[in-house]
Amino acid sequence: MRILFVGESWLGSCARSMKEALTRQPGIDLDEVNEDLFFPTHQAKWVRGINRLLRGAYKRELEREVLYRISAFGPDFVITYKGFPLDARTLARLRRMRACLVNIYPDYCCSPSTVLA
Repeated sequence: MRILFVGESWLGSCARSMKEALTRQPGIDLDEVNEDLFFPTHQAKWVRGINRLLRGAYKRELEREVLYRISAFGPDFVITYKGFPLDARTLARLRRMRACLVNIYPDYCCSPSTVLA
């Protein structure tokens, strides 16, 4: 089974823990896109302001990388952890690429399905 995992990669994140657990499973070939590498963070307010202005460009770059990895890797599943940076338009493109989409959202109290209920 081929899986493309999209999530954060910082040490201690739940997304990273899940990705590492998947890599230990026999029969799983895993590729990853570390979303936090596309959205830099800084302490200086002026740099954070610039990052806020560039957020749309960062998001488009992440989307391009995900689409490229799907076309190059050919995963059976695309797993996103919380799916934060992927919008409906991008998800529709992913569906057309024939990958099964899975969004893991462990925070029940903040889940989109709970908020809408």
